[in-house]
Amino acid sequence: MLAALLMTAITSGRAGLQELWSRITRWRVDWRYGAFAVLSPVALFAIAAVILRMVQGTWPDLHLLGQANYLPYLGWGVLPLWLVTFGFGEEIGWRGFALPRLQKKMSVSKATLILGLLWCLWHVPAFFYHETYKGMGWIVLLGFFFGVLCGAVLFTWLYNGTGGSILMVAVWHALFDLLTASKAGQDIIPILTSAGVIVWALVVANVNKPWGFRFQQKQIVNADKKIDQGFISCKR
Repeated sequence: MLAALLMTAITSGRAGLQELWSRITRWRVDWRYGAFAVLSPVALFAIAAVILRMVQGTWPDLHLLGQANYLPYLGWGVLPLWLVTFGFGEEIGWRGFALPRLQKKMSVSKATLILGLLWCLWHVPAFFYHETYKGMGWIVLLGFFFGVLCGAVLFTWLYNGTGGSILMVAVWHALFDLLTASKAGQDIIPILTSAGVIVWALVVANVNKPWGFRFQQKQIVNADKKIDQGFISCKR
C-alpha cells in the first residue's frame, strides 16, 4: 500500500492520488459483484465447516475469529484490522496500482499471471517465520502457490467487473483471510476454501460471457492527464 501511494504520487501527482482514492472508495458496483465480494467467502467457509463436521464430527470454533496472531483477543474489532492490513494493505498495491498498469500494456491473462507470480514471491518470507507455513511439504507448498495464482484470476475478474473497485477486492480478501487464516480456520478448512477459489477461478477463466474473465476488459491509465479513462470492452 505504501509503495503504491508513493509511486502514484511520484508518477501522477495529486490527480493520480485522487483517482486512486476514487477506486479505493468505489462502492457503487454491479450488485452481483458486490454480493460476491461479501457473501462468497462466508459461503465457502460455511461449506468447509459442514464438511469438517461430517469428516471429524466437530464444528470450527467461531470464537477464535476474534483472535489475531501476536495480539490480544479483539472480538469483532478484528474485522477492521483484517480489512486495513490484508485487505487494503495488499490490494491498493496489487490491484490498485500494478494491475491497471499491466493491463494497459498486455492481455488480461498475461497481466494476471505476472501479478500472480509476484504475489507468490510476496508470501515467501512467511514460510521462514510463520508457524502456519513452517514445515510445509513441497506438494502442499506447490498447492498453496497454485491457489494464490487462482486467487489472482479471481481478483482480476472481481476488479474488472466492478469497474476498478479496490474496495470490493479488499473486502473479499479481508473476509477470506479472516475466515481461513485466523485461529478459527484450522484443520481442513483452508484446504477446502482454497479448492473453492480454484474451482471458481477455472470457471471465470473460461466463461464466454460479458462478465466473465475472457471479456478482456482493460483499464486505460492516461499518464498525461492522470485520469482514469474507465474500461473498454472488446467486441465478441
